[in-house]
Amino acid sequence: PLLGSAAEEGVLKKLIAAELQVAEDQILGSDLFLCIREKAAVWGCNEEFISSGRLDDQQCVFGILKGFLNAHSAQSINVAAFFDNEEVGSETKQGAASNILSTLLRKINRAFMKNDDDFTFATENGVLLSSDNAHAVHPSFPEKSDPSEKVYLNKGVVIKHHVNYSTDALSSAVVKTLLKKENIEAQDYYNNSDVRCGSTIGLVTSADLNMNACDVGIAQLAMHSGVETAGASDVEKMQKFMTAFMNAAFSKTENGVKIN
Repeated sequence: PLLGSAAEEGVLKKLIAAELQVAEDQILGSDLFLCIREKAAVWGCNEEFISSGRLDDQQCVFGILKGFLNAHSAQSINVAAFFDNEEVGSETKQGAASNILSTLLRKINRAFMKNDDDFTFATENGVLLSSDNAHAVHPSFPEKSDPSEKVYLNKGVVIKHHVNYSTDALSSAVVKTLLKKENIEAQDYYNNSDVRCGSTIGLVTSADLNMNACDVGIAQLAMHSGVETAGASDVEKMQKFMTAFMNAAFSKTENGVKIN
């Protein structure tokens, strides 16, 4: 990002003060964010792609919220939690590693006149999804992807497997059962062992609440760049999956998890 070819020291603060119509010494603190100004676009030979800033992770947030609003479960309480600061560390007062979610859930539990044992029973029988976009095979950098397990745009909901993710055999089976039942296309992501893997809030949240958890997402290209690209049809697939997930109810059995 360029501010100017010969900008003097302090010019940014001077520009902000002029924009706000205040004196420079009245600005006591600030945060700096870089934002693209181009509008989102649907493109491709068959309009099969969507490009925008911040697809990761507002795309999954959109799918979760749509599923939350569309679902009508009579057997369970659905919760949609969206956290700040995930990419820079979750250890803030509003991040996933804070007690904000568990505190709110315990307040809801008490509002239903339930005790701590009831809360533990509910979380142990619940299933948590950590939803965050996933890396698709990039045509310019195919070596970054696992050589045998590849993820592509417009090929459905991605189930993410790695020690940095919360997915295990049980939670993966639960998710795949729901996807198959709803006839929703899906694919598995495995990180290339020679490439450093990112992480999500799935492990942090599931450990705090003691819940079965699975990491899922939408495949995309150019993650964390100014403009990101994903498959247009995957947006609807994620919404459909989130609706099915929140319409379901789960219970622990001696053999795993039962989906009602």
